Amino acid sequence: MTIEPQAVLFYEHGFDVKRLAKLKDGSLRASGFSFADDGRTKDTLTLKSLSTDTIEVGGQIYHRCKNENQNGGAQ
Repeated sequence: MTIEPQAVLFYEHGFDVKRLAKLKDGSLRASGFSFADDGRTKDTLTLKSLSTDTIEVGGQIYHRCKNENQNGGAQ
């Protein structure tokens, strides 16, 4: 998953953000269009930060990828 300023991209589909609102619990609700190979539909998506390295998107938990340059990895 990749989060960009105007889009959230998943493996086989994406979400085109048109409006963003902050909810009382601190999560963000994105309104816009979900798109995939079969077209696009109007939809909403909720994003909630669980920690600095973990985010919940639409009920799924995602973890930040580790940078190979950290912890003595290859440069």
